[in-house]
Amino acid sequence: MHFPRKKSLMTQMLVGQTFLILLSGLILVGTASYIAPSIFHEHLAEAGVTSQVAHAHVTEAFTASFNLALIISAITSLIVSGFIAWIFMRRIVKPMERVTLFAETLAAGNLGVQPNFDRTSSELDRLATALAGMSADLALSKENQERLLSDLAHELRTPIATVGAIVDGIEDGVVHGDAHSWQTIRDQLEKLNRLSNDVREVSQNLDQSLTKVVHPVDP
Repeated sequence: MHFPRKKSLMTQMLVGQTFLILLSGLILVGTASYIAPSIFHEHLAEAGVTSQVAHAHVTEAFTASFNLALIISAITSLIVSGFIAWIFMRRIVKPMERVTLFAETLAAGNLGVQPNFDRTSSELDRLATALAGMSADLALSKENQERLLSDLAHELRTPIATVGAIVDGIEDGVVHGDAHSWQTIRDQLEKLNRLSNDVREVSQNLDQSLTKVVHPVDP
């Protein structure tokens, strides 16, 4: 099953910021175009300009210069605000990319490493601290599991070898299948059973499914 490729956080933020800039520009242009002509006409009336020809000429000159100024200011504002927004978004997205890379490193099994990204905010600082603690805990857990498996293999080897040697001896006629031999086999099987129970309890402890039972003890 193929999922559609999602857009990057940087792309989504750029699209959203561009939309906000364009919307703000349209609001600014619309407001200025609606208010400026009426204020200009009021000033013309206060200045005593009554000639229709002069009024039309001045209005045309004002409209042309006003539209040109709006276009230049809108383009300049779009470029400057877009560049500043890109810088701020890079400061946000770049550490997030490094966080993602660090999480992928942990997922690949490289445990115990320290996060290497800029802690530009309190949230990123808390995230870096949490990831560093998780990395250390995972490394310690992996080390304990490896030590447990090594100890378990060592503990299993002795009873298995003992039982195997007695069975081989009985088959070859070297060892008599008397009560002592069978008791030895039972003792080693009991040891294996205890080891099996210990492994089960350790597994339950790792899964946090053990129930703590508290008993009073006389010192």
